Amino acid sequence: MYTRQPVLPQLDNAEKHSIQRWADDMVRELKLVLGSLQADLIEGGPAESAAINGVKRAFCKTAAPAGRKITAYLNVDSTGPEITVNCDIAGGSNLNEAAPRLLDGTPITVYQVGSNWYCTTLFQATEVCS
Repeated sequence: MYTRQPVLPQLDNAEKHSIQRWADDMVRELKLVLGSLQADLIEGGPAESAAINGVKRAFCKTAAPAGRKITAYLNVDSTGPEITVNCDIAGGSNLNEAAPRLLDGTPITVYQVGSNWYCTTLFQATEVCS
């Protein structure tokens, strides 16, 4: 049986590092969630996991700015606590030139490591046409 291998785009080192860091973060997060779900099945009770409690919904306070960080409201749009969310952008460094586009009120999924918040979305640089 022949299985076709996917064709991967050629990436420069900065893009590879950004994508690898995002992938490593996602693997760690999935391991935490799977461990919690396994414990939940064994114990028969609700999952008590920092991973499940740590993954949250946030809402962008403004449209995407230049740079890799955006201010967002945690849990509730317009009234939740404000947090600064770090974002990974493959092939670029500005959220206002990346897809998916972030607008005021756009929901994003975030997680916390120490005192820092990170977006689970890997953004892709785009070319802004006038």
